[in-house]
Amino acid sequence: MSEQNPTPAGEPSQQQPYAQAPVQPYEQPYGQYAQPGYAQGGYAQPGYAQPYPYYAPVARPTNTLAVVALIAAICGLSALPFVGSVAAVIMAPMARKQIRETGENGDGMAVAGMIVGWVGVGLGVIFGLLFLIPFLFLIPAATMSGY
Repeated sequence: MSEQNPTPAGEPSQQQPYAQAPVQPYEQPYGQYAQPGYAQGGYAQPGYAQPYPYYAPVARPTNTLAVVALIAAICGLSALPFVGSVAAVIMAPMARKQIRETGENGDGMAVAGMIVGWVGVGLGVIFGLLFLIPFLFLIPAATMSGY
């Protein structure tokens, strides 16, 4: 068998040349790669519409007082017992009022700060009473015995 040329000598080749010469990747702007045979530069290709630019939705800001109330409530259970909880109980309703007026995010944080703050106040009162009860019984006993 002899190998034959698929195209006779007088006919043009079936393959079409590229629309433009291939471009090396370093000649392209940052982030675009050279693709021979395709339109260069962005998404504009023959037969396709130019896409609209995509803008990310803008998120509403979070209320700062709600964040501070939640942090104070957590500190009220660990680092600043009772003081942080009282601060959270005071700041959380103020934050919720601001959120209703301005439409900001953070209502869940304000509610969580208020709940954790009240838990901290309750635990502070319980531990305070447990600390004071022995002294309440020791003081009258010491005064009655004459010491």
